[in-house]
Amino acid sequence: MKTQLITNYQEWNDAEKFALLDIIEINTDNNEVITSLAVEFGDGYTSLHKIYTQPEYRGQGYASRLIEYCLENNLNEIEVYLKCNLKRANWYEKFGFKFSHNSEDHEGFIWMKREVNG
Repeated sequence: MKTQLITNYQEWNDAEKFALLDIIEINTDNNEVITSLAVEFGDGYTSLHKIYTQPEYRGQGYASRLIEYCLENNLNEIEVYLKCNLKRANWYEKFGFKFSHNSEDHEGFIWMKREVNG
């Protein structure tokens, strides 16, 4: 199976966000989305969102590759946040993320932070 990374970058000006980068990896045999994530660039913060892998592709390293791609392409030079299910926190720690604080709006979720050059 061949795969391809596709990126989509959007900019806008509002009070909180100013850019969003969507990254997906597709199976080029059938154009099915394998895994995806979004990088939000805000005023004084950067965060990863919507990290998802189709169930049949889980455990094969696809989401890891997307996160590594982000961290290797300039996100290593800034602090990065993400909100995740507490059960998945150990998985994000292997990328240098550490507990930051509990989520106030989603029970069982936490915010994690990756320091500069984490």
